[in-house]
Amino acid sequence: MLKRCLGMFLVWLSLASPVALAGDEASESVTIKEIRKNCSVIDSNKTYGKVQIDVMDKSVEGGVAIGYFDRNDLKKITEKLYGEMGNWTSEYYFDDGNLIFVFIQNRQYKRPQTVEEAIEKGFGPVYRTENARCY
Repeated sequence: MLKRCLGMFLVWLSLASPVALAGDEASESVTIKEIRKNCSVIDSNKTYGKVQIDVMDKSVEGGVAIGYFDRNDLKKITEKLYGEMGNWTSEYYFDDGNLIFVFIQNRQYKRPQTVEEAIEKGFGPVYRTENARCY
C-alpha cells in the first residue's frame, strides 16, 4: 500500500508545476525558520519506516525513491536519479500531509563517469553543483 502511495505521489509530482508546489504567498502562515526546524527534526529521526522503489523512467541511468513514514504519515521522500553526465537529488518534506519544503540538488560531471568511479564514489568528478529550495 505504501509503495503504491509513493509511486502515485511521484507521478503526481512529475505533472505538477513549480507554481502549484510553491502555494499562495499570502496564505502561508509558517516562517522559513519554522520549516527548517521541521525539516531538521524529520532528518534527525532514525525511527521512520522506509519504502524504496526503483525509478527507471525519469533518467537514462535510472534511480531510486525512498519514502519515510511515521506509521502511515508520509514525512519525506528522497529521490536520486542518475545520468551519464550528472545526478540529481530531490527531497520533499511533509508536515501533517502538506508539502512544506522541496530541496533539489543537480550535480554535473566533468565527463561521463566510469564504472570504477560509480562503484568507488557513487558519482563521477563533479564540476558544478546547483541547489534549489522551494518553501
